[in-house]
Amino acid sequence: GPGWEAWRGCGPAGCGAERENAAALTLGFFLWQPVEIDMIVGKDREGFFTNGLTLGAKKCSVIRDSLYVDGDCTMDIRTKSQGGEPTYNVAVGRAGRVLVFVMGKEGVHGGGLNKKAYSMAKYLRDSGF
Repeated sequence: GPGWEAWRGCGPAGCGAERENAAALTLGFFLWQPVEIDMIVGKDREGFFTNGLTLGAKKCSVIRDSLYVDGDCTMDIRTKSQGGEPTYNVAVGRAGRVLVFVMGKEGVHGGGLNKKAYSMAKYLRDSGF
């Protein structure tokens, strides 16, 4: 299936252990693991600010977390440079059962990515996803 979708049975109160798709997901050079998706949608909304998180085993910082804020439902993430490699902004949008990941090219500002993730997630929410 499409690499930008992570299907889950998530509601605003958090997510249970159900997994409609436990396979790893790909997006660009990321190979997403279910445990990484679980961290993004999990109930602990503070731990990743302190410890960071990983996407496709790449270390990332959470810039802004409004994934469970009504009317927003987005999260902004930035990859950390490992060995001098470029960093990338990643925006996440949450619909009912779908996460939308939008990754910018090197140097692309996160604000535009956030708007894209927000509008795609809103479209999917309005379409019943």
